[in-house]
Amino acid sequence: CSKLPKAQAMELYQQQFTDAMIDKVRSAVLYRLGKIDSLQGLRDRILDEVVDTPVTWADQFNLAAGTPFALSHGFNQLSLLRPG
Repeated sequence: CSKLPKAQAMELYQQQFTDAMIDKVRSAVLYRLGKIDSLQGLRDRILDEVVDTPVTWADQFNLAAGTPFALSHGFNQLSLLRPG
């Protein structure tokens, strides 16, 4: 999505990160963590949840494609070489 216009990239990301997919991932992570003795019952102890996706990253950090380095992390993307 890094080479697409921002609006088009965000639309594709929204299609990928649906509520159903987020629920599925949450359940899988909590199931796996629940296998650790000291984390049993973790699901019942969660008070707050933040779900970050490329769309929220794009909004919060003004990133063009929702990711800081898109698909490559090249030398020219280091903070020392970026404008500003």
